[in-house]
Amino acid sequence: MLISALLQFKESFIINKSASSDDPFAYPKVKSWTLEGESSDCCSWDGVSCDEDTGHVIGLDLSSSCLYGSINSNSSLFRLVHLQSLNLAHNHFNYSQIPSQVGNLSRLTYLNLSSSVFSGEIPFEVSKLSQLSSLDMGGNFDLSSERYLLQLTELSLTSLVGNLTHIENLDAYLMLPNLRVLDVKYNKNLTGSLPDFEYWRSPLEEMIFADTSFSGELPASMGNLGSLIALSIRGCNFSGSIPYSIGSNRLTGPIPFGLMNLTQLHILNLEANEFQGQLPISIFNLKNLILLNISNNSLSGTVLICNMTSLLILDVSDNYFSSSLPQCLHNSFQGSKLRMISLRENKFRGLLPRSWANCTMLETIDGFHMLNLSNNILTGHIPPSLGNLTTLESLVLSQNRLSGEIPPQLAQLTFLEWFNVSHNNLTGSIPQGKQFNTFESSSFEGNLLVWESIIK
Repeated sequence: MLISALLQFKESFIINKSASSDDPFAYPKVKSWTLEGESSDCCSWDGVSCDEDTGHVIGLDLSSSCLYGSINSNSSLFRLVHLQSLNLAHNHFNYSQIPSQVGNLSRLTYLNLSSSVFSGEIPFEVSKLSQLSSLDMGGNFDLSSERYLLQLTELSLTSLVGNLTHIENLDAYLMLPNLRVLDVKYNKNLTGSLPDFEYWRSPLEEMIFADTSFSGELPASMGNLGSLIALSIRGCNFSGSIPYSIGSNRLTGPIPFGLMNLTQLHILNLEANEFQGQLPISIFNLKNLILLNISNNSLSGTVLICNMTSLLILDVSDNYFSSSLPQCLHNSFQGSKLRMISLRENKFRGLLPRSWANCTMLETIDGFHMLNLSNNILTGHIPPSLGNLTTLESLVLSQNRLSGEIPPQLAQLTFLEWFNVSHNNLTGSIPQGKQFNTFESSSFEGNLLVWESIIK
């Protein structure tokens, strides 16, 4: 019976090398499938794996096997009910739909149908494969663009689909008992909506819908996703209010307090929307955040990052913050992981810290790359201790009210590629040598600086 099912499956395809042209190592594995001589044992056939005790076929790897044709609903493949691993990647299934009968292979832990010219909808029956730990249906035809446009990941990093256009019953996929990550980014033809998460018990950690055509309102029950680490929906068609990662939509109103329940959140991206009002102070209690981006909104309030010891990237640029700089920039701050700060285009007031001597965040860490405080109302002198940030690549202090001289210690920043102190009240001479010989004169304009030997 097993041999018959395998041979019928073989005969349903044409062997054509162009069907696996994207893999230079492709070859027709099914050519070894024959009843002649020693090859009569199907467990010895290329791509076939059997259970040593029962003899059942538990694995079928026909990836890059030059198969051309369609997989129909009555395919003999679905009689191999003991299959645990099925790999049909890098073949040409002639734009056929993924058969719903794949749901009958209930023992599958690994399923790979990627880059095999499927089309149509993702069958709902995939959600019944409760043993799956790896599902890959990535199938983009243009190999110069994103190879995997739609990812469904659980346990190990794998992908799902590329050219499919709609997901129905998304909650069924999200409820796969082992599912950790669902990533469907960069697929503008993909539509769908988010389910209600009120009674959620899934271990889901990441949901990435960026740059798709998902739409509708974002459920208020998203705060129930207690295991969630990251959610990204920038560049979609969502409306209403949303907890987090909503860049490049048109969402308005205040930032909801419900997202503060997501204590395991690592990434919070609210950039480029129309949020307004006071930024909830409790947002700074999310101590597991590594990225906080609320740039390009209309937010005000106070930036209190001093307890966010996991933070790598902070971007609050282009808002209406008008307080002084976070106090921990003046004192000691144990957030030794921070790599980038952008506070530009706000109304921050007060002095730049006179000394960063106790600022663990900046001085003693390797890899701090960028500090942007431009377009604020900052006063005082540029602190010489900025010269201790030896890995700094970008320092932008333009459009403030800074006075005094440019500290010569900044010439020690040999990695500095971008420097701008234009339109302040600076006086004295410009440091000479090293990186300062490479900066354009526009980086210093709008001051009363003296160009000694540097003439641009």
